[in-house]
Formats: sequence, structure tokens, C-alpha cells
Amino acid sequence: MTEELLQDLAQYKTHKDKNVMMSARTLIQLFRTLNPQMLQKKFRGKPTEASVEARIQEYGELDAKDYIPGAEILEVEKEEENAENNEDGWESASLSAESEDDGEWVDVSHSSDEEQQEISRKLNSMPAEERKAKAAAVSTSRVLTQEDFQKIRLAQMRKELDAAPGKAQKRKYIEIDSDEDPRGELLSLRDIEHLHKKPKSDKETRLATAMAGKTDRKEFVRKKTKMNPFSSSTNKEKKKQKNFMMMRYSHNVRSKNKRSFREKQLALRDALLKKRKRMK
Repeated sequence: MTEELLQDLAQYKTHKDKNVMMSARTLIQLFRTLNPQMLQKKFRGKPTEASVEARIQEYGELDAKDYIPGAEILEVEKEEENAENNEDGWESASLSAESEDDGEWVDVSHSSDEEQQEISRKLNSMPAEERKAKAAAVSTSRVLTQEDFQKIRLAQMRKELDAAPGKAQKRKYIEIDSDEDPRGELLSLRDIEHLHKKPKSDKETRLATAMAGKTDRKEFVRKKTKMNPFSSSTNKEKKKQKNFMMMRYSHNVRSKNKRSFREKQLALRDALLKKRKRMK
């Protein structure tokens, strides 16, 4: 993928076809994560922690890590839990002393959102080398469970959403839904095609759908009934059924084109009055 080709494909983000538009936007979002420098500045979006940490590897370069990226979140959470336990101990001791005097218990509640904000704030203020050291220490000192891997994955996802350090952040904390469908080994056809719009059907299918909707349709127009069902049609009815090329040079058709504006007004008024009489 060259830079010129990528910039050309990115212009399709406003295409009228929704599938083409969503494909171009997905490509832009992919290169925001992989290599934002290849995109134009207006397509790069707001810098995030993941985009700042992104680095393009050279051809044949290996980037093997001796630690699990994002494992430092477990160490920070452990420190937070220890600090909270100490605070809870002091609070319980002080509350027990007060309860002896007052004879009442006081409930102290901690918000999980505040805890997550505090953890995110600590990670943002932590240098990159310290993060790597903590992640390496966690990766080599304990056996990680599935819950630990889930926390690491959510922390890595939050990096793609949180603003980069030093940038203005509109939302202090972003909720991430951890209840996702488990990913299997094989991709489904829906994931491969990823259609955002129903494909257009052919004429036969549209006609069959239209005819199926007209089966229970009722007639809203009052049909004109003849006094004698066996009588022939009138000259007025026959004139309506004639081909226009036969009637275009008749006196009635040519006189209509030469009518003045006032004559057209009177003809319209008479037609409306006649229609009103029929409706009564």
C-alpha cells in the first residue's frame, strides 16, 4: 500500500454507495492505528495513546517482546487494592471509635468509576520504561488467569480511545463493554463481507414483492357503473382510448392550446364544480 494509493482510497469516505463509504472509513481507521503518518493530516484524527506508541517495523524486522504489553495494569490495580485496604483499615478503626460514642454505623462507598479514573491517571503519568519494567515483572512473577488477560485486553482497548498525554480530553473516562461474543477460529461470511447495506435486487424480485403486497389491497376508487351493463361505450370514452397521434390535429386539441388564461380559469372552475356535484 503506497501513500498515493491510500490517499486516493481515503477520498471515497463520502461516496454515495454506503458499502464503498464504510470500506474507505474502515481503511482510514486501520491506518490510524498502524501508520498514521501515511494519512493526510485531516484523516489522522485525534492522537491516542495507541497511535503515539505505534511504530512501523522495517522489512524482516522482528519485534519479539519478553513481556505482555499492558500487563502493568495488574500491578497498578494491586497497588490500588493495597492502598484501599489500608485506608479501609484506618476508616474502620476510626468509625468503630465513633460508633462507640454515637452507637451508629456509617457506610462508606467507593465508586468503581473513580477507581478506574485513578488507575488511568497513574498509567498516563508513568514513563514508558517504567511501564515496560512493571509489565515484565508481572509477566515473569505470576501465572495469568483468563480474568487477567481480559483486564489487559480492556486496558489495551482503552488506549485506542483515550487521548494522548498532553492532549485535551473531552471525556474523562470511557466505558468499554467487556461482554463480547467469543471469537472462534473461523471467520463467518458476515465478518468477511461486512455489508452495511442490502444489495439491490433485480427487477423480477422487486416485481414479485410488489405483486405480493397487492393481494389484499382494496380498491379506493369508485367505479362508474352503467345503467345497462350490455350497452356500448360512449363517444367520450372512445375518444379517451384513441391514440394521441390520431387526435393531435383535431379541433378540440388545437383549440385547447390557443385558450387564454381566463378561459383556462373558467374551465378549471367548471371542472371543480362538476366534480363537487358528483361527490355529493
